[in-house]
Amino acid sequence: MCGRPAAYLPRHLGHLPGKAPCGDPSQRRAMFEGAWLALGRSARGDLEAACALGQVVTDRLDVVGSPRSAALLHQLAADLRRRQRNTHVRSFLPTLENALTQHAPSAPPGR
Repeated sequence: MCGRPAAYLPRHLGHLPGKAPCGDPSQRRAMFEGAWLALGRSARGDLEAACALGQVVTDRLDVVGSPRSAALLHQLAADLRRRQRNTHVRSFLPTLENALTQHAPSAPPGR
C-alpha cells in the first residue's frame, strides 16, 4: 500500500461501515468520490496521495459494483502508467491493474 490513506481522506470516506451491503449508496458514493479525489491528486502531481486514495477505492471493488467508478479507475491507471518512475506508482499500479482486470469491465463505459 502507498502511504497512509487516512491522512488524505475526508472523514466521510474513511469511516464508512466495512460491512455495508453490496450496492449500498454510501459505499458507491465513497468509491466514486474517492476515485475522483485520486485523479485530482494525480493531476496535481501528488502521486503518493493518488496511490493511497486509489488503494482505498480499489479495495472497494470487491464489494461495490460501480461502472462509473471503474471508468475513473481506468483513467487513473492510464495516468499512472505515464508516471511509473515514481516509487509509489510503481508499487501501486500492478495492484490497480490486477483489480481492474478481475472486477471492472475491460473497456471503460462511454469510451
